[in-house]
Amino acid sequence: MLKVSTFNIFNTFLTYPIRSRLITQALDSMGSSIVGFQEVNFEGNRNIYTRTGFNFIFSPLPEPMFWNDPTFRIDGNGILIKSDIKIISESYFTYRSSIRVAQLMKIRIENKEMYIVNTHLDHISEDERLSQASQLLEWIRNYLGFPIILLGDFNCIPDSPTYNLLTRHFRSAMKTIHGKEPAVTWPTELLGSKEVWGQYGEADCYDYIWFKNINVKSANIITDIKDGNICPSDHYPLEAVFELNFN
Repeated sequence: MLKVSTFNIFNTFLTYPIRSRLITQALDSMGSSIVGFQEVNFEGNRNIYTRTGFNFIFSPLPEPMFWNDPTFRIDGNGILIKSDIKIISESYFTYRSSIRVAQLMKIRIENKEMYIVNTHLDHISEDERLSQASQLLEWIRNYLGFPIILLGDFNCIPDSPTYNLLTRHFRSAMKTIHGKEPAVTWPTELLGSKEVWGQYGEADCYDYIWFKNINVKSANIITDIKDGNICPSDHYPLEAVFELNFN
């Protein structure tokens, strides 16, 4: 079995000293062998990925992404992977817009070889997300005939053009197991009232674990880790368990 997670950790913004502890708690609770992170502040989030028994593979943005607060800094995405899993190769891809990246890793586990992809798509424009998804599929097209898991914050809701494009090539772990996507993966209680977060989008499902040529055994969303109204992130992490019974 292989347990994987996807987790947009919201860099070091907004009550991060407390969130840092909760993110660690979430990672400990999930116990995943592979975690795809989005919104990594490479220096500020160091305590998250310097975990004993794990390696961390980072995919940097061409330039850091800032907001109107000095604690908001995104340097890229990363994959946390147990050190006993063999990394055969790894690479990353910058979308044409140059503001988002994807990473690809070929691994060997229990004498089985497969691919892991981690990405974070644009949060503003559906047209841009659709373009990025098309670029991503073109980049990984030579690997779609092999067992492959695609993790990330796709910033697209179910039945959107981007979602529908991805379903032509992949299955969603949550939908496969539960018959539907989670009602909400963003925002968590961390962002407070709709008056605060509503300007950035509607509450919905934006995060996914996609898969192809491999069987999913279980899938869950982690919503119960918090300190008062402070959650580990503005996104809930997802986890899924896959069977390693392919040739």
